[in-house]
Amino acid sequence: MKNPTLSVIIPCHARHIPKLESLLKELLPVFEHSVDFFEVVVVVNGLNSTDVSIPAFPSVSKARVKLIEVPMVITPAQARNLGVSSTYGEYLLFLDSDVKIENFSQKFIKEKIDFLRNSKFVASYLPKIRKPSSFETIWQKGEYFEDLRSTRTYVDNQNEAKVLIGAFLLVSREIYSSVLGFNDFSLASEDREFSAKLLNSGYKIRYDDSLVIFHKYPSSLRNILRRKRWHAEGNASLYYLYPNIYNRSFSKWVLVNIKMIFRALSRSRFDLILYRLIVIPYYTFWFYYFLNKYRYLKYEDVDFRRAALLKKYNFSYKDLW
Repeated sequence: MKNPTLSVIIPCHARHIPKLESLLKELLPVFEHSVDFFEVVVVVNGLNSTDVSIPAFPSVSKARVKLIEVPMVITPAQARNLGVSSTYGEYLLFLDSDVKIENFSQKFIKEKIDFLRNSKFVASYLPKIRKPSSFETIWQKGEYFEDLRSTRTYVDNQNEAKVLIGAFLLVSREIYSSVLGFNDFSLASEDREFSAKLLNSGYKIRYDDSLVIFHKYPSSLRNILRRKRWHAEGNASLYYLYPNIYNRSFSKWVLVNIKMIFRALSRSRFDLILYRLIVIPYYTFWFYYFLNKYRYLKYEDVDFRRAALLKKYNFSYKDLW
């Protein structure tokens, strides 16, 4: 059997197995009829930290699906790299276990691959994140709109982007290897760090609104604050390491938040105002706390700092997922 064109890598924490099952049920019909084109590798980690067991996935007799079980909890970056090491495809597609893709088919994804293959500089795509039909809580709603706003600020008028999202990330194996893959020490924002390495290597990222995905966000305030805390640490390290790409000033950040509050107020969106008054200041505090530590304590080896944190917070790895 020849090597496939596309390797699909799906990292997943054990507690998200029900979401993974849902994703595979949608994708496996495509995989089973395109066995020479696809292979799928699922990396399930954290089996020792939960009582959830791995069920029998939908029939994969014709599809090339491989399951990698990792007892301990590892970072998303480590799971992605581990998945790649067990694949053979010319192109790599990283999916989150809680993502849904519109119009996913071999023809559709082949068109996207062909564009990358024929493009000299474009390395990957930033997809459009579709608004869900409903939100479970105001916090989930606020998190969606804040992620949407943040992502749009990194897209210019020529549809060139400065960020990728790990929920859907398509790249050639050659380019992935040339930038040494994901940084295993990334606490969070490993997709943005991967983006920065691509851009610094001369590649471009194309925003493509024909690539449409649905991505589920945490619903409780507690889980969203945990997510923001880890993202603050991850993003602070990126601002420290890649100031040529990530360099928004504190004053600009404050002005943007005030602008968004007044916009929500003009539309009587009091739920979004509450989100911005609680969640955004929380994130901002932790972001500048960590950024100043990097700057003034002069962490020359950021990965050493990250490794120390990973060891210190090993029990909290699950918060990264």
